[in-house]
Amino acid sequence: MRRVWLYLMISVGVWASDASMQMCIDNAKDASQMRECISDEYTYQDYLLNKYYKIAMKRIFKEAKEKFKKTQRAWIKYRDAKCDFESYESYGGTMMITLYLDCMVEMTKQRAEELRDIAYPNTSQSTNHQRR
Repeated sequence: MRRVWLYLMISVGVWASDASMQMCIDNAKDASQMRECISDEYTYQDYLLNKYYKIAMKRIFKEAKEKFKKTQRAWIKYRDAKCDFESYESYGGTMMITLYLDCMVEMTKQRAEELRDIAYPNTSQSTNHQRR
């Protein structure tokens, strides 16, 4: 049932704001529910990241697609390593997973915004990799 609810939130964009996640965390009864809130936000941000990546892939020049793929793969490795490192200070503790998930949310959200700017460029934000 939770997956169905999460899918509905994603499809209508309900989980789109930091305020929604914060409200969920504020209403959480324990650390497990807090992690669930953060995990749901990560799922939403990952959905946006993949959506914008696919759109961006259609917009960039054919010659740049392979470089764009390499860049995205390198970014994923960097994000995972950075979040592993940032959560390591709480290794073995109850906050380790929460810190890891929070890092994943923030980094994925930031990258999704970068990809959104490539997928839907403003005239002032266009780069030489995009079709004109």
